[in-house]
Amino acid sequence: MKELYSLCKSSDDRVFLVQAAVSAKRYDDGIEVLETTAKELGKLTQSERLLFASVCRKATSLLRSAWKYYSDEGQAATSPLRVKIACALSCTQIEEKLRDKCQRVVEFVDNLLEKSSDDEATIFYHKMKGDHLRYIAEFETGEERKISAGLALVSYKAGLNLATAVLHPSDVVRLGLSLNLAVFYFDILGAPERAIFIGKEAFQEGINNIDSLPCDEKKKPYDILEALRSNVAQWKSLTKSPQDKLKSQED
Repeated sequence: MKELYSLCKSSDDRVFLVQAAVSAKRYDDGIEVLETTAKELGKLTQSERLLFASVCRKATSLLRSAWKYYSDEGQAATSPLRVKIACALSCTQIEEKLRDKCQRVVEFVDNLLEKSSDDEATIFYHKMKGDHLRYIAEFETGEERKISAGLALVSYKAGLNLATAVLHPSDVVRLGLSLNLAVFYFDILGAPERAIFIGKEAFQEGINNIDSLPCDEKKKPYDILEALRSNVAQWKSLTKSPQDKLKSQED
């Protein structure tokens, strides 16, 4: 991959190389290209940032889904003991891989944050850092979970404070950050009322101000606004019927 990277003369070349890695499902190769770019240039372009988030999401989503499956099966009352043991072993193996991937992203993002002088990029990186610390907290327990959750919350709040100050209420980066922070409060901190408040406030501000966006920007927020609306409705119903298990939508 480094040999191929040396042939890249522009951001478009690098984006093409990462997209090729994603198509081949070689997500770590895509991340490596972007890490090399950041080390050499000190930053990522907006296109590279969006691609970075996408490739990282793909690299972790399969592991998160696999962990959730084995965790649920292992905890099921009807599962035989041999199945519970096998699931526990599988969870441990997945956790090691997922932790390594997430910590790699967090370290990379920390380096980008140190050099970032662009507000939108800074907000974007705080969101990514919060997301990947949240992924770690999903499988951790006890003191380790508290530490990861605390670090995630600090990053989410830093991003949201800056986003509230400098970004339009209907901006997709600001809305995506609010969406994932609300998911964090619900799934990790077990604070449904706070999650509902954040989600509802972001949705209302986003929908109320969408007409003031430039014409070519007005369609972009709708998917995130719909996810916010859906999550808030689900969380409200879940607080009334705790036995129901619903999956929160995230950005």
